[in-house]
Amino acid sequence: MVRSRKYYYLACIFHFVLAVIVAGALVLIETKKRELSELTYRDVAWSATNGRFEFSEMERNLVLFNLTDEVHYLEQGLLYREILRGRIRIWQRGDFAEMLRRRPDLLPDARLVRDAFEALDAQLDQIDQNEPRTAYRPIATALPIFDGMRPSVNALTSQTFTTSIQEVGALRDQIEGHEGILRWALIALVLVGGTQLVFVYQQNSSLAKAEQQARANLEQVSHLANHDALTGLPNRMYFETLIREIAGDRHRRRRGAAVFVIDLDRFKSVNDTLGHAAGDALLREVVRRVRPVLNEAAADHVFSRLGGDEFVALVPQIGGLDAATDLAVRIRNAIAEPFDLPDGRVTIDASVGVAMIPPDAPETVWLDADLALSEAKQNGRGGVHAFDPALRERAIRRNRIERELPEAVRKGQIQPHYQTQVSLEDGRLAHVEALARWRHPELGWITPGEFIPVAESSGQIGALGLHILEQACRDAHLALPGTVGVAVNLSVAQLRFASLPAEVAGILARTGLAPHRLTLEITESLLIKNFDSTAAVLDAVKALGVRIALDDFGAGFTAMNYLARDCFDQIKLDRSLIQGIASSPRKQTVVAGVVALSRRLGLEIVAEGIETPEDAMLLKTMGCDLGQGFLYSKAVPPEALDGAAAAPRTSAFARSA
Repeated sequence: MVRSRKYYYLACIFHFVLAVIVAGALVLIETKKRELSELTYRDVAWSATNGRFEFSEMERNLVLFNLTDEVHYLEQGLLYREILRGRIRIWQRGDFAEMLRRRPDLLPDARLVRDAFEALDAQLDQIDQNEPRTAYRPIATALPIFDGMRPSVNALTSQTFTTSIQEVGALRDQIEGHEGILRWALIALVLVGGTQLVFVYQQNSSLAKAEQQARANLEQVSHLANHDALTGLPNRMYFETLIREIAGDRHRRRRGAAVFVIDLDRFKSVNDTLGHAAGDALLREVVRRVRPVLNEAAADHVFSRLGGDEFVALVPQIGGLDAATDLAVRIRNAIAEPFDLPDGRVTIDASVGVAMIPPDAPETVWLDADLALSEAKQNGRGGVHAFDPALRERAIRRNRIERELPEAVRKGQIQPHYQTQVSLEDGRLAHVEALARWRHPELGWITPGEFIPVAESSGQIGALGLHILEQACRDAHLALPGTVGVAVNLSVAQLRFASLPAEVAGILARTGLAPHRLTLEITESLLIKNFDSTAAVLDAVKALGVRIALDDFGAGFTAMNYLARDCFDQIKLDRSLIQGIASSPRKQTVVAGVVALSRRLGLEIVAEGIETPEDAMLLKTMGCDLGQGFLYSKAVPPEALDGAAAAPRTSAFARSA
């Protein structure tokens, strides 16, 4: 009995120990299962992947703004800057910070990203979004910082994803090890009962479900890393990978494929008026409408969303640029049809840039399509433009002009040339107009129509305009009689600077030119868009005693309301109204009406573009005060001013000039 009781107690102890082992194994497995489930749901890899995407988008938009001067690229770049700032803050706490503590080898990259972004942020803080011209120098300074950040951003993304996979694998291995212990314990428990077998079956089923869930979660993370959450389309990262694959596959490059970059026009107004929910619904409807058009062209196309209101499509074996352009038109037309949204009917346009993948340099196709898109948008909403090499050449030339413009001003390569304005009454020299000319040592003569817009868009027009103004005032003071004035074109962009009146006063003081001898000319078509914001500066300049002229009057949509303001002394009739006026009764009627109105307002009238004595005589009889054109003189360099002042104002002089 004692022995039986002893065996009984031993059996009880044995059963108790086995039960404790089984219970401990169960608790351990459940703990590891929870850890595995939590790990698979962590968003560390997802956060790092999004950070890399936001970094790439920020860099791309800022580079494109430098290349194209499109303001929306600047806005997108600064928007992604704000998103990336928040992302870096997220990386400094929570699961991401815990991962960095487990992986101290990644801390240098994390610190480099944080410090480089702070330096980048400091540069971009200098940008005033209301003044895009202020962006170029900070962006140019910031671009090398992107190059320094990129390896660390890529390292954080890849290593974070690898760490997540390794930790899931380690937990799975631990669970499998504990499962083995449990199996051995259950074999022993089979001798004392079958209930443990059911228990083991339940645990194995739970473990299988946990592993299946882990695999599903990993697949979901991979899908989210390569697809847009709103539309379900492949994202920019996926498309970049595809382009790299094509670049490395010579056979696929020969098959001929086209890339289409699609930008929705007026999409922002939908967000602003109907809300972001309506904007999201519109994006999904755009995808639903464009997909059938692409399917008709090629079933194996790739349609991706880049972000915001931009999409990109790759269509293989399209058959040439003409067929690609035709497809781009069909895409544009499909989007232009009205959309019936829950909040109402919406109509938008789309601009499309298309480029064929070049066999010799496939990696440039994205930039080629972007350049084509910029050209399409410059021509108005709803445009379609196909890439041609001239676009890239113009972009390269424009960048070179922008880059070398400050040095050209410093070295005196940009100088004013002068065209005379003569009295139609007696032929005396009344004024000379200063016209900027750039003689580039390698590119030759660069026209003002090419470098002035670059100076305006890059924020360099202020320095360039003041340089020309001061040189013209100095030349007029030194080389022209006191009765002859000088006219200088003033960019409307310069009128946005409140310091302009003081700068003009300083130039007059330094050069010694009397204020009444200076006439500042403002182009009418540009002034119409900015008159209210520039009127105060214009009045302050006029208060110095400087004359103000309204240039190119009648060249565009003429607005008469601002003529009622007492800020203009002179109107310059555009050459489009003057050339051929002797044979055009309609032009004569228009000019006669403008002259009569100007007389009533007390404004001096200059007729530009006079080329024949007949036109000059007719304009004289109509009451125009001054004439300017090749009949009298071409634009001459400063050293020829003495001769221009002394020469008679005849057609013979015009031919000799």
